Amino acid sequence: MNLKHPSALSWRNHFAFRGQPFPIMLRPWITDTGSLTQKLRQASAGQFELCLLNSQWQTPKPDERHALSLPERQTALVREVLLKGKNQPWIYARSIIPRTSFIGPLQSFKHGSHQPLGEILFNHPKIIRRPAQFAHGSLAQLTSTDLSYHHCNMENSVWARRSVFDLDNALLLVMEVFLPDLPEYPRIGVSFR
Repeated sequence: MNLKHPSALSWRNHFAFRGQPFPIMLRPWITDTGSLTQKLRQASAGQFELCLLNSQWQTPKPDERHALSLPERQTALVREVLLKGKNQPWIYARSIIPRTSFIGPLQSFKHGSHQPLGEILFNHPKIIRRPAQFAHGSLAQLTSTDLSYHHCNMENSVWARRSVFDLDNALLLVMEVFLPDLPEYPRIGVSFR
């Protein structure tokens, strides 16, 4: 079920959030530059599950097209997944993979692969991750899929990040929304002051 987005989100770098810093318990998650999949596997003590919600060709949203420098009417594979730990929804992820990026290791995603994208990205020898952007809003604003059937309150205020990945000139955009059931780990995070 697709939802209407009540308002456009503003994606900004972390310096733009000085007046509203990331919550301390979320900083180790949202600022981590390594594989989120690996971090989730560790945090869940191996009780990790990927639920493929959607994988279809469609026109990306304007801000997604802009991030990838795509022409206005060009379609891309839009892949939405829910990453669960200990049977709880921890992360909603939306990936935009342009047609021109289906070379090498990304080819398997053309046909609805259930493999975590992070396993491909962070094992690629030539991966470049561009600086992350961040947004804060309701779950309804940040997702394209109704997650209420996964016991998610669509009005919850959540944080998200997105990055453009370059795998040897194959570009893709990955957005990750950090859901309220994500466990809090008392670790020292990155300070933005």
